[in-house]
Amino acid sequence: MRILLIFTMIGSKAKWHQGIASLATYIKVHGYDCRLLEVYENNLNIIEEAVKSYDPAIVAATANSHQFPYVVEMLRHVKDIRPDIYTVIGGVAVTVDPESIAFIENIDAVCRGEGEQPLLDIVRAVEGGIEPANIENMIFPGKPDISAKSCTYYVKDLNTLPIADRNFFERFRNSAKTPMMLPVRFLFCRGCPFNCSYCCNKVMKDNFPKPSDYVRQVSVDRAIEELNLVSDQYKFDHFVIDDDIFTLNKRWTMDFCNRYPEKLLATKSFHCNVRIGTVDEEMMKALKSIGCTQLELGIESGDADLRYKVLNRKITDEMIRETKDMAKRAGIHLQTFNMVGIPGETRRSIFKTIRTNQIIKPKELQITVFYPYPHTALGEYCKEKGMIASTSNTYFNKSVLKHDKLSKGEIEFYAKFFKFFVYSSYSLGRAKEELKAIIKSSDKVKRLIIRFKGGPSKVNTNVKLTTPPYVDRHKGRDFLILASGPTLREQRDEIQRFIDKHNPIVMAGNFIDNLFVPDYHGFTNRKRFMAYINKVNTNSKLLLSPYFANRIIKEYYKGKYEEIAFDDIYPGKIGSIEIKDGIIYSEGATVGTILIGVALVMGAENIYIAGMDGYSKSSSSHFYKETDNKKREELLHQEMLVTNQLKQVREYLKQNKRGRLVVITNTAYEEFYEKI
Repeated sequence: MRILLIFTMIGSKAKWHQGIASLATYIKVHGYDCRLLEVYENNLNIIEEAVKSYDPAIVAATANSHQFPYVVEMLRHVKDIRPDIYTVIGGVAVTVDPESIAFIENIDAVCRGEGEQPLLDIVRAVEGGIEPANIENMIFPGKPDISAKSCTYYVKDLNTLPIADRNFFERFRNSAKTPMMLPVRFLFCRGCPFNCSYCCNKVMKDNFPKPSDYVRQVSVDRAIEELNLVSDQYKFDHFVIDDDIFTLNKRWTMDFCNRYPEKLLATKSFHCNVRIGTVDEEMMKALKSIGCTQLELGIESGDADLRYKVLNRKITDEMIRETKDMAKRAGIHLQTFNMVGIPGETRRSIFKTIRTNQIIKPKELQITVFYPYPHTALGEYCKEKGMIASTSNTYFNKSVLKHDKLSKGEIEFYAKFFKFFVYSSYSLGRAKEELKAIIKSSDKVKRLIIRFKGGPSKVNTNVKLTTPPYVDRHKGRDFLILASGPTLREQRDEIQRFIDKHNPIVMAGNFIDNLFVPDYHGFTNRKRFMAYINKVNTNSKLLLSPYFANRIIKEYYKGKYEEIAFDDIYPGKIGSIEIKDGIIYSEGATVGTILIGVALVMGAENIYIAGMDGYSKSSSSHFYKETDNKKREELLHQEMLVTNQLKQVREYLKQNKRGRLVVITNTAYEEFYEKI
């Protein structure tokens, strides 16, 4: 029997979820076929395609308050297309807000609280053809007294849970041979003893079967076992310990430091969360000795009255300064978490928070906008006062409040400029970076500045082309060219298996999102370069058109790059592509065909292509149709040119006694298509 778990992070950059990982692994180790679907856009077609291809008997999803509406809609859609599938929803949203369950329609079961064994019980019941009933923590909408049922199940000993299988997640599955770009995250505990008014933690604790057991940690042995296992499986040099307060239990933390694996000392650094008042000088030194380079602190507000009376954080200004001084003596950097838009906050309060951070001088800082989560003390206050004006799927830049002292525009302005104000007092370089980020985040401002500076619309037409340094750099190797068609996403797993099997040099053109980590990433179009430069993986070497203005490259990109030796104003036959002395001469070439030319110059034996979808007479699969605004006739003409260039490349390989040219994903160029 198959179980599909849905992980939604719409509006979020998260790529990992410990709770879902634990559920999926628990189901898997008990002998069931389980798969995880990661959803980063509100698109029901994604759900429909997954259900059609995987054919699960159960679809389950977890949701926080931001994701709850999306998850409910997705599970309802599953029921609409496949009424026979059993659907389950769980997570923080339904745990802290039981009233929401009354509005859930067409979903079979709701899990309030921890769900490893309850979900397994559901699976076993469905497998046995039995209607699930009387399962701990599970509520069945439509049955009597659904809101009254309390949580009774929890994992008493976290050591009894299997170590999470990270290969359920895309970012881990595709990283067996390449270093992890995002930090690997670990969670060794559940629960937090504090009652901050803006956090759901107190509500979770109030709903917990046995409050004295609410805060639990794995043993030090188990934590080190997981560290060793994950470090053996994946390539990474940095990780984050996501425990709410890693220094909560000094004996545990010191034991962890004393027994930390020696093999990780020279190869790994890490960050961890601490609460001011729970860490002392001895712990700081111990953490530093095992590779801790940064502590993450919740400041939230620099206004002591707001911290005490509104946020219920019993932390004094003196405690903040002492923690800062201890960290400095230990040689550990700090990251701070801060909020704006807190009820009762004034401009003066915000500038106190800015000033507190200027004194701390954090290496990194995070700024969020206060969000009134349901059933939290501060969320209920906002509800009672009629302050909630809307909802949002993020708390990073939008305010949902009718604030008592600040306008919505003011709150969002301070959120946007907060880092700039802080960094400008002690790091002009970081301040400049933040200002650039603010400008780039606004399309209107970016277009005006680029136009004013004579930006990427200007090119250097006096380029002298010479034999490039990459001639025969990879002689005899196979190459895979990743064009930017939608088949890259649709057939990602198959393409990754091809890469793992053949180990080709991988080149990508234009936008491939975060689907792969290519060896080279090329741009020959200035518009594409400006739109997607921030998406280029830092482990990839950039290949750029020689016609880009040098100052544009230097201003917008700081990493490694090479210029491609090609001339696309070639007075030859339309659609021609020729190579002389390592220089590619073409007329009407796309970035895909230019990269094929580069592969030939680098000494390619066989050239495989993925994502070069092309354009058909019946329908267009043009990846950039939303920005190019090309007419149908132009697209079909482009297809004709590319077809001609592919034929010339195949002839070039034949004449030079090399291998073959094959398009390995679905394409309009049927003559060149072979399945992976």
